[in-house]
Amino acid sequence: MGKPFEGTLEKIEETIDFANKTEVKLVSDFFNRLEKKPLVIIGSGGSITVAHTLALLYEEVGGISKVTTPYELLMLQKVLNSSNISLVTAGGGNPDIISSYKLIEKCDPSNLLVLCTRKDSPLEKSISVSDNIKGVFTDLPCGKDGFLAVNSILASIIMLIRAFNESFNRHYDISKYKFVTYDMFIRESKIKELLGKETLIVLYGGWGMPAAVDIESKFSEAALGNILLTDYRNFAHGRHHWLSKRSESTGVIALVTPSDVQIAERTLNLIPDKIPKVKIETIFNDAVATIDLIVKVFYIVNEFGKFVGIDPGNPKVPLFGRNIYNLKYSIDKKCIYDSKTIKSKEQFAIIRKTKIQSLSDLSEQEIKFWRSKYQDYIDRLSNTTFGAIVLDYDGTICSLDDRFKGPSEDIIEELTRLLNADILVGIATGRGKSVRKDLRNSIHNENWCKVIIGYYNCSKISYLHEEVDLSDDAFDDYLNKFYQVMLKDSPISIISEIEVRPKQISIIPHDIKRKKYCLELLEELIEKFDYRDKLKVFMSSHSIDLFNYQVSKVDLLNDCIKKVDGLSVLCIGDSGEHLGNDSEMLMHIHSLSVGSVSNLWDCCWNISSPSVHGVRATKSYLSSLDVVDSGKFVFNKKKFNKAK
Repeated sequence: MGKPFEGTLEKIEETIDFANKTEVKLVSDFFNRLEKKPLVIIGSGGSITVAHTLALLYEEVGGISKVTTPYELLMLQKVLNSSNISLVTAGGGNPDIISSYKLIEKCDPSNLLVLCTRKDSPLEKSISVSDNIKGVFTDLPCGKDGFLAVNSILASIIMLIRAFNESFNRHYDISKYKFVTYDMFIRESKIKELLGKETLIVLYGGWGMPAAVDIESKFSEAALGNILLTDYRNFAHGRHHWLSKRSESTGVIALVTPSDVQIAERTLNLIPDKIPKVKIETIFNDAVATIDLIVKVFYIVNEFGKFVGIDPGNPKVPLFGRNIYNLKYSIDKKCIYDSKTIKSKEQFAIIRKTKIQSLSDLSEQEIKFWRSKYQDYIDRLSNTTFGAIVLDYDGTICSLDDRFKGPSEDIIEELTRLLNADILVGIATGRGKSVRKDLRNSIHNENWCKVIIGYYNCSKISYLHEEVDLSDDAFDDYLNKFYQVMLKDSPISIISEIEVRPKQISIIPHDIKRKKYCLELLEELIEKFDYRDKLKVFMSSHSIDLFNYQVSKVDLLNDCIKKVDGLSVLCIGDSGEHLGNDSEMLMHIHSLSVGSVSNLWDCCWNISSPSVHGVRATKSYLSSLDVVDSGKFVFNKKKFNKAK
């Protein structure tokens, strides 16, 4: 586990270069889905530094964040299913971080990012990646850190900053950072004036905070000295008194960004001259300052280590310390959603319907009502014989992150199983010929005649084998007028890409977090100019769609009902909430959601396992369908209950 600290420092420049070139698409995909929900960030040891940097990045764009350790996570369980979560870890092997993942998985988070600088770690083997769960695992060219995290911290922070630049249109220019060598820093700084002091008070502000956290972590873990952390103004509220009583054994470090210069200078000038004070400055005034200051903190740690005769990268951990580290204590065993009376699928099906945090938020009467409705719904599903299935496309059978690659092999395998049994499969999509192309590439042509597609939210319906011209329709008069008069010169045209088709207008915000604003503005325009009985607007996972009031995915559903000779039709979609683009279709009595649900109790339930969303949930539903005869299938309740 140990490694000479100076050797680790020699790899910093290589690590920075590596992190600047590493692919960060999965991290950006996670950020693109945050939608300004709270972000809970979990880390231990040195990873706490990364966690605080991510928190600052998110707060900089208006988000609310919370940094926590694995054990503290126990107190946050009720907020996890309505929050975004990030786990940051250097090696992905410590028992606390693995137990944290297991706990989070049980709590059904909105989105989860696992960032780990080690491939094939125990954590990577535990994680189930999906639309809402991203795992980023990468090996550093320098190998594992020693006892203290160094290169893993820098690599993780740089990857996060780069992904933020992509997702939030930030301009943190890491290329402007000029690497400072250890010898240069020690020569130019006055850090030697602090050597021999038992205690250091570290003052910080803004982007200096992660560096302050890191120096406290490293000094404590390597037993180099005592660190007292405080921001510049909190220092004024009594913490200065330490200096009056322990001035002989205490020094002060001020981490200074350009924004802190004035408060730092004025504060340091008021501290008695006999107390040594050292400024650690950076020319950067944004997230790049964090990188610069953290590297300088590493150098300070090394200098103090040499002075006290302790190698911070290999401090010779005693046996009792190793035993404490490996102590078997699984926080996931204390999950509030573990129940002997109500299984997790039923719990979260009700939680999703009622928009609460846990069943304890409901009265006994409400719990009784919803448990009864859930059981009625499951019984109805399992006691019905179906002749067709209608599925939404994006977010349901095609991953949102790979929406231009087509459905996954797992989904195609399940659909092919049904098609080979002469089950009619309907696909309802807001897209056009790209879906036809993907499905033809994935499904054997013998089965094309059993696949019926509703293009552009089912404004045009045809079988997969039919060569239908999807661009030959005249433009809808109401849509065209609405676009020309109200959309073309509106703010929406500035912040979104607008795709105008004959029967549909799709609005794709450049920043996904502006989607709600666009939706509300469209509703207000429709209301103001009296288009309520002419146009309707729905929201999908990636866009907002406007179309003629008479267009509906229900048209495909009704078409399939007519074709199955009195048998029932099962519907599956991902946007069942009010104004979701599957909401009309999922009002059908036999409907399942793999994402958001309506408030109605007799349809549109999401009964998937906690943390199983999107395409993974669709796969679990499809694998629970048993073919009982040619053109007929049933929902196997027992098989579904056993599935993950």
